Amino acid sequence: MIIYFSGAGNSRHLALRLAQLLGDRAVSMESLWEEHSPKIELRAHEDLGFVMPVHFGGMPAFVHDFMSQMEVRHAMDAPLYVYGVVTFGASVGEWEKQFRDAVHACGLEATATFPVKMVDTYVPLFDVTNTEKNNNILKQAEKLIPRIAESIRKKAVCLQNETNGRKMNNGKMPHWMAKWQYKYYERARHTKRFSVEPPACQHCGVCAANCPTRCIEMRTDELLPVWTKEKCTLCLRCLHHCPAHAIRLGRNSKKHGQYPGPTGTQDKEE
Repeated sequence: MIIYFSGAGNSRHLALRLAQLLGDRAVSMESLWEEHSPKIELRAHEDLGFVMPVHFGGMPAFVHDFMSQMEVRHAMDAPLYVYGVVTFGASVGEWEKQFRDAVHACGLEATATFPVKMVDTYVPLFDVTNTEKNNNILKQAEKLIPRIAESIRKKAVCLQNETNGRKMNNGKMPHWMAKWQYKYYERARHTKRFSVEPPACQHCGVCAANCPTRCIEMRTDELLPVWTKEKCTLCLRCLHHCPAHAIRLGRNSKKHGQYPGPTGTQDKEE
């Protein structure tokens, strides 16, 4: 079973490709997490995989919350093979340590972790308008996916690996810098940083429908979407999937563009 969380679409695409290659099933965290703690029922001899993006050098807040509350049920006749796959743009930072700690807190142990460099979709800093550059990054990622699938099939132990030429613990980023970067994530998650361009907004509700943390509401007395919670997970799904490109996060997000995802489709739940 492959459980994934995705913002703009990189991690969703990767999870679906791995499921296809492994003959496995890919399920979004949102579909497993409703009102109660998520319960994960594994079939006999089924592995447990997690796919997610890196956020500020660590795990997304949504994933932290999901994994801290999830309950995994599986046959105890053999050790459970648990692996994590992370998509990143610049560095994986402290992601592997956070992931292994989260798995351990559930009474399990992570056996393998795999990094996959993809397009960095944090548009306050990174420009995603260069289609040729994006396609080159994605082509390299596509070459890596079958290798990861083969490692998973063989139940390889791949902690602190260098599958793509970057050490898993912190990439090219020193540990002290990676920790500092993740501390800034809490401040960056404040929803007051989002804004909407009134002339462009079509009041279609796509942003509210797709928000994984249900931070956005469409109200009859408001002309624009309203962020109703102090913080979100900062996946930027609302920004990248807005049909009118009306949502902004900082002064550079407009000129840095929208990222349609590897397949050019929105990250809707299956």
